Amino acid sequence: MDTAFGLVVYCFEMLFFLLVSICTIVGMWKIMVKAGYNGWESLIPFYNRYILLKLSGKKKLWIWYLILNIVMILCVVAFTAAVMGPLFAAALNGTTPEFFGRSDEEIIFGFLGGMMIYCLISSVISIGLLVINILMCLGLTESFGINGGYAVGLIFLPYVFYPIIGFSKNIHYICPGGNMNQNYTNQNYANQNYAYQNNMNQNYGGQNTYSQNTYSQNTYGQYDQNQNGGWGNGQ
Repeated sequence: MDTAFGLVVYCFEMLFFLLVSICTIVGMWKIMVKAGYNGWESLIPFYNRYILLKLSGKKKLWIWYLILNIVMILCVVAFTAAVMGPLFAAALNGTTPEFFGRSDEEIIFGFLGGMMIYCLISSVISIGLLVINILMCLGLTESFGINGGYAVGLIFLPYVFYPIIGFSKNIHYICPGGNMNQNYTNQNYANQNYAYQNNMNQNYGGQNTYSQNTYSQNTYGQYDQNQNGGWGNGQ
């Protein structure tokens, strides 16, 4: 009875994690499509995180994300090979595990020491990955022009908020970091300056034209007076 109940619980847990993974992937798919990328890019491990960091304006964090994951993988491999390897080999061969001729106390202390080092390194790496994820979620909310509440949702419930952002028709991708308004303001300022300079040039050109016309009129008037005066003297 206990075995059957445990199996049912295990099946429900696996089904839950499967649904969570599917919802997260589908949400990431829709987000990438909104941002102009191919949806299938969300299916590639590590690369999908690179795209999300790029969309959030945190592209420089990608190298740290990659380094932390590589270190984590190396730690797992090293711990498995050094500590668990002899145990697996002994279990397969049906013999007592041999740890390079060490005594039982040395084996126990070595195992505990290895576990402590592994837990310490994995904890530091997990904290680093968590910080990167938080910064990425904050950047995504800015890139899509939504408030910080969505960032909290992306951090704690990504399988819910990724689909919300991806399927919502009222949420649109702006640009990495959401600085489109600043660029638009700068462009407007440049256009206003350009229009102001054009107006000044036109006004200055109008003044020059007016001055030239005045000069021409004055010259013509003087010439006419001279002609009239000369003609009168001649008579």
